[in-house]
Amino acid sequence: MLLLKTLLQYKYLAISFFLIVLIISGFRLAIIPKSRLDIGSSALVGKVIEYHRNKDQVKFIIDSVEKVSCTYYLKDEEEITFIDSIKLGNTVKLEGTIESVGKNTIPNTFNYQKYLSSKNIYRTMDVEKIELISSKTTFIYTIKNTVIDYLASFKSKGYLNAFVTGDRFYLNDDIYATYQELGISHIFAISGSHINILSAMIIFCLKKINKNIRDIFLISFMLFYMFLTSYSASIVRSVALFIALFFNRRLSLVLRTIDCLYWALAILLIINPYLLYDIGFLYSSVVTWALIKHHRLINGNYFVKSLKISLIAFLYSLPITIYYNYEFNIFSVLNNLFFVPLISFIIYPFCLLVLIIRPLDSIFLSVIELVETLAIHAPVFNVVIPKPNIFVIIAYYLCLVIFFQTYNKKYLLFIVLGLLFWKYKAVLDNNYYVYFLDVSQGDSIVIKHRNNTIMVDTGGIVSYKREEWRRKSDYYVSDNTIKFLKSIGTTRLDYLILTHGDTDHLGDAIHIVENFEVINVIFNRGELNDLELKIIDTLSKYNISYYQNLDFLRLGNAKLYFINSQIYDNENDNSTVIYANLKGINLLLMGDAGLDTELELIKNYNLEDIDILKVGHHGSNTSSGKYFINTTNPRYSIISVGKNNRYNHPHDSVLNNLGNSNIYRTDEQGSITIKITDKKMKITNCI
Repeated sequence: MLLLKTLLQYKYLAISFFLIVLIISGFRLAIIPKSRLDIGSSALVGKVIEYHRNKDQVKFIIDSVEKVSCTYYLKDEEEITFIDSIKLGNTVKLEGTIESVGKNTIPNTFNYQKYLSSKNIYRTMDVEKIELISSKTTFIYTIKNTVIDYLASFKSKGYLNAFVTGDRFYLNDDIYATYQELGISHIFAISGSHINILSAMIIFCLKKINKNIRDIFLISFMLFYMFLTSYSASIVRSVALFIALFFNRRLSLVLRTIDCLYWALAILLIINPYLLYDIGFLYSSVVTWALIKHHRLINGNYFVKSLKISLIAFLYSLPITIYYNYEFNIFSVLNNLFFVPLISFIIYPFCLLVLIIRPLDSIFLSVIELVETLAIHAPVFNVVIPKPNIFVIIAYYLCLVIFFQTYNKKYLLFIVLGLLFWKYKAVLDNNYYVYFLDVSQGDSIVIKHRNNTIMVDTGGIVSYKREEWRRKSDYYVSDNTIKFLKSIGTTRLDYLILTHGDTDHLGDAIHIVENFEVINVIFNRGELNDLELKIIDTLSKYNISYYQNLDFLRLGNAKLYFINSQIYDNENDNSTVIYANLKGINLLLMGDAGLDTELELIKNYNLEDIDILKVGHHGSNTSSGKYFINTTNPRYSIISVGKNNRYNHPHDSVLNNLGNSNIYRTDEQGSITIKITDKKMKITNCI
């Protein structure tokens, strides 16, 4: 034991071991784990370990031969009673289709594969039938079910679940988005402060019990609490550090707090290197390290100490925020200065009190509504910065650490100048970029040159009237588009071109206008339909200029020509067709234009030897006629089409017509990026 204590107290052992584990974890992340489940139709029997129902959609995780993330849609309202009778720990039999976990198909957007990997999940299942095999549960699952049911019985269940179990499912999406925009959403991640409060309460309640028994109970409770919160990464990190500090005191190891953190993180990464994919784990680990490392700086009165904590946390978490969200609220330090003490010292203790005294639920809900009102009116000034690479992040942290070691202000200046350069570096890039975004069965194209950006169509989901008990669609394909635009440093659209009035081309236009800065909107020629008129109403509300009969527009030194000047009796043939020559590369975007339009274009324009063709109408046989394809002779053909779409696009005849062209499909290759430099282009895809 003495030898172990001596070894552990070696000054650089903990950090050396952690860095070695971190490097090895990086290599382990490159190895894609092999699932034991084959893709295709199958039946699984397993234990339910997570469960949520949102009206007719049920999402749950079962532990079978391995963990599987499952989705089931209720067929009728009568199924609700049966589905809600399933509890955690129950054994179920599922029939459905097992699939591999798809990556994000739009660059720099949420990577579901990495998210599930952090939970050791490598397969998903679309469930068609559920059968309850056994309603028996273990003692520990019985306790967890009791806690969940108890929390669900409160009117303030959204916040109670967030603060007690770390489950944000019941929080209103809009208000949580507000917290994220303010830069304070971390207050809903159970952290070390929550763990310390809980441990202090346990020690106080058990102060008269034998110390050894109390310690055993305390550690057991913390392990159970990780289980109760479904092993949330931030909680696992907090409990791991708590246990490391506990044994450091109990065994008189005399280790520094920061060394305990290194050991805790190293052990967690040995167990699961995919925690590095979890943003909560990264935030929690980096900020905790910073506050421990610079604890001597955190002095003064309460206000000064709080300001220093908020500032240190902001500076160290900033690269993570930019890397994942591509923007930050410049007022987040002040917002944290107000909201963190409010939540930590008033809301969280009040929450625990409500669990004991149920009549306080209504009062707690009123207090929460006040907090939400304050959040809605809190200051926001978001700064968008393109996604940084690993070298930018390393340089940032080196400058930050050196600054706190030397107090040399030039390192802060380096950070500011570095961020400004990264934000505006696109001004120095004279290349053109064309992005064909995977918006499923629809079109959305982004053309960027320096700080100028044009979007051609937005994509959109066709909505159907649904029964009240069913889940209404609250998903916009353009959510990913907006995030992608921010990731490449775009803060506004100079032009939003809507090629025609079909929903799969402009269905998300209103959402884009309401959530992103749009300067001008261009509609196609011909009569406008109801959806286009509805968009115009929104444009008027935001004082956005719109046009219908433009012949061309400029993008840098290039011109985009609108070459379909005829008026037809159908929406598709009236599509805006765009031709451009970008640094010697010919680009032709066909919208949904059909065979008649194609013949008219060939008649009126010289469209031979097109380098990049956006194939008309998603590869439908109503477009891309043989004569048109032979005349344009495209080198590369892009088909924007949804995976397993009900129209069976692209049609075999179109693929045959395109036989001499290099074909890229968004359903197979994901989003397509084309970088155009002097008469050259580089094509990459995202899948």
